[in-house]
Amino acid sequence: MKFFKSIVEKFAGKPVDWDELEEMLIRSDLGVPMSLRIVAALRKRAETQKITAQDVAEVAREEILRVLPIQPGPIRPLPAKPKAILIVGVNGTGKTTSTAKLAYYFQRNRHSVLLAAADTFRAAAIEQLGVWAERMKIEMIKGQYNADPAALCYDAYQSAERPGIAFLCGDTACRGHSHITLSGELENSNWP
Repeated sequence: MKFFKSIVEKFAGKPVDWDELEEMLIRSDLGVPMSLRIVAALRKRAETQKITAQDVAEVAREEILRVLPIQPGPIRPLPAKPKAILIVGVNGTGKTTSTAKLAYYFQRNRHSVLLAAADTFRAAAIEQLGVWAERMKIEMIKGQYNADPAALCYDAYQSAERPGIAFLCGDTACRGHSHITLSGELENSNWP
């Protein structure tokens, strides 16, 4: 993973600068609570041993895995309407590919799926999701680049309400926790 590699490269062969590490973790969009949790675990380990760059990556992995469910429950469709799932995150995290994989998972489990190409800002995002949709033979709702993503999501949900659509999977543009305006846009989409 690129994130762990950058941490290892940053602190290789030198003592860990706690403030710098904390800042790196927060900037990586792990969030403040998780970043502080990782630093606290590393400081505890530092009481008994010298911390290396590999320790930083190992503890970060361990702490992240502690909060993830070991076996997440299945995602089930709603009884009378489509279940809408928006894939959100920061740039370069694989949102478009993850959206396609999720749609494929639902399709393989005999659920009907509709895709929404709501990343109207990244160059080729609509085309990339379109290639996946074509390969999987899944219908996709799309708009023009720089179009209003909330309006596109609204239209996609209206299309998904027709009988038989169990899941609506929407790919979105970069929306980190610090992107208040962009995150607020999605509240306007009227997805349940």
